[in-house]
Amino acid sequence: MVTLAPRALRLLDAAIEQLGDDHRTGKWAAWRKSHREIARSPGERWDDFGQSAFPADIVETALLALGCWAGGLRERRGRFGLSEDEVSDLDNQLSYVQSVERFLTAAPTKTNKVRRTG
Repeated sequence: MVTLAPRALRLLDAAIEQLGDDHRTGKWAAWRKSHREIARSPGERWDDFGQSAFPADIVETALLALGCWAGGLRERRGRFGLSEDEVSDLDNQLSYVQSVERFLTAAPTKTNKVRRTG
């Protein structure tokens, strides 16, 4: 089963909320609410996808949000006058965002197909 660590889910929730796209935010929230099994339990393997897959549109939204979030971190990191600790903290945050992006890119996805009638 595809699962995410609680920290990754908090990051995604915040990044998607920050997008300011009500449609995407609503779709993420509805999907997240109906898929509580997405939250990984302690000790559960992160790389055992089994037969599960993320919907392609959910992955697209998550990657878009993470890209915007990372851009904000890079912008803050580029400011003058940051302490060494602040730069290190921003680097660590960027590294984590990139690891979640890699995970989502590697995870299996499925396309939500709309059936046409008539």
